[in-house]
Amino acid sequence: MIFRTVKLVLLLAFLFLGSGISFANDAFIPKVNAFVTDNSGILSPQEVNALNRRLQSFSDQTSNQIAILITNDIGDYEIADFTIAFGHKNGLGQKDLDNGVAIVIKPKTSISRGQMFIASGYGLEGAIPDAIAKQIVENQFIPHFKQGDYLGGIVSGLNVIEKLCRGEISTDQYKKKYAKKNDGWPVAIIILIIFIYVFFSRVRGAGRYARNNDLPLWIALGMMNSSRQSHRGFFNDFSSGSGGFGGFGGGGFGGGGAGGSW
Repeated sequence: MIFRTVKLVLLLAFLFLGSGISFANDAFIPKVNAFVTDNSGILSPQEVNALNRRLQSFSDQTSNQIAILITNDIGDYEIADFTIAFGHKNGLGQKDLDNGVAIVIKPKTSISRGQMFIASGYGLEGAIPDAIAKQIVENQFIPHFKQGDYLGGIVSGLNVIEKLCRGEISTDQYKKKYAKKNDGWPVAIIILIIFIYVFFSRVRGAGRYARNNDLPLWIALGMMNSSRQSHRGFFNDFSSGSGGFGGFGGGGFGGGGAGGSW
């Protein structure tokens, strides 16, 4: 009985996992004209410029595109939904490769915890699977963020993400180097937890969309599922093409990724 229930939960989670956010045209999700956008002011202009030059060079060399948004406000969104929608709307990565990475950082304040999320485009989900993205968040980003060192965390995280995207290190090599001694949970349980989280995130997102548009929940869910089949045609309309950095390439995203808080 338990096994059948687990199978049902996994099936439902898989149904929505690849759907992404079907409302990435929400005006609340920003379109950006640089690889790094800091709307919170935690980085200096010189630091932002240095990171932009780095990511522009990385894009020129590999065609992979990494965009970082630092913001104090994600509205009613879950951080995962916001990040995936941000990646969709800006069309990170190349259209035929879907090789973009979206990183959203919500700094900690006196009244709210810090949050971040990494979402990989379809073409990079093999290089940066969800479990590895989770470890990068916990091992590279958050330890620095807890100390108030946001630049250090971003640089530490990019050092690993870029190597994974280039194929300079494999996921197995990363896990051997950074595996935590207390990571003893069975893989199946970890995967099940991730899928359950994604499933209910999709339901919450559909519920919000249903309320805002006066639709029954089942219709909103159906719209999310149908967008999975046509994400390339739908979301590529939102690729960014302005700004001195030359714009993004119109890549697409699934529903995967990982995040954390501090």
